Amino acid sequence: MGATGADGDGGAGGGTINSYYLLFSLMKGTRQNPESYFRSEIPSANKLYHYTDARGLEGIAQNRILWMSNINYLNDSEEYYYTFDLTKKVLEKYYPGLLEYNKINFDRERVSNIFSFSLSEKEDLLSQWRGYCPNGGFAISLDVQQFNEIIKENDFKVIKCIYNPRWQEAFIIRHVIGFSPAEYMYEFEKERQEGTVGYAAGIYSSQMNNIWLRMNKAASILKHPSFSEEAEWRVIKDLNDSSISNESLIYSVEHHLMKIDSEKMLIREGQGDAETQNRLDKLISGSVKTRISRNILVPYIEIMLLNNSKKRVNISDLIVGPTPHKRIALEAARVFAKINTDCSVDVRSSDIPYVNW
Repeated sequence: MGATGADGDGGAGGGTINSYYLLFSLMKGTRQNPESYFRSEIPSANKLYHYTDARGLEGIAQNRILWMSNINYLNDSEEYYYTFDLTKKVLEKYYPGLLEYNKINFDRERVSNIFSFSLSEKEDLLSQWRGYCPNGGFAISLDVQQFNEIIKENDFKVIKCIYNPRWQEAFIIRHVIGFSPAEYMYEFEKERQEGTVGYAAGIYSSQMNNIWLRMNKAASILKHPSFSEEAEWRVIKDLNDSSISNESLIYSVEHHLMKIDSEKMLIREGQGDAETQNRLDKLISGSVKTRISRNILVPYIEIMLLNNSKKRVNISDLIVGPTPHKRIALEAARVFAKINTDCSVDVRSSDIPYVNW
């Protein structure tokens, strides 16, 4: 199971299909439903870290604001499309004729409705320091219990990224395509014997109708194997209100603004109560905004790190990244933690020596 390559010669031969059918059958989750890989909370045993610069630390710890960026605009510009390209390869490799008779949208222009906050199992990783805070920064871990309250109250989902290529293909087969190569090849062989061209592809055409939506969800889970050392987890917010329609980002923004106006009108007309104000506060907090990054506008969502009882989420661990001023940077971080948290924070320095990269 640990192998990263496919069995056999990579064609649609019986040995390859049977091995993938076995892997497909072993994977957990509801068929055709990537949501089964989305958790409702971070497991209590997992301590996860978010890498950020000084401004990001200030926003999270001092202003109690967390930024979730649209997954189309992550550091690796091709990251989001990896799942789309991989799905196409899997279809071509194991489902002969399916793409020929079913027009599938692999559109690279559409912007996702999914927003993400990235975390890592690794507390002191050189590639993370270089990628997210090359000029100095911090790795922070939020109090898991408190953060899980925010996750549940905002209906976020938590996912652990999949890097193993074989498991990625099995995930796509089960959760994006929704039927195994063995099932399809049974119908394809019947088609060849009976001379009914397009018969197999036609049987599964209805399951291909909403494949873009399933690829979109899977894109937040599957990452290129070259990034595996990051051991990334993500907290996800999907703005798409529907499980079947492919709403555009601009449609979701317009719909969200209409909800805000509706709640404001109830309050203005004296028909609102404390719950109305609560809903309005959450809608405003979860509104899509834009910020400048690498000279482009990046859509993001601001989330208040306060639960319904207005209790703030504390930082449990604060790691100071590689710096030529290790001693004074550590002391300043301790002062910052003392001022901006309600609990004891484990403040420590990175073990990686400073290099001006």
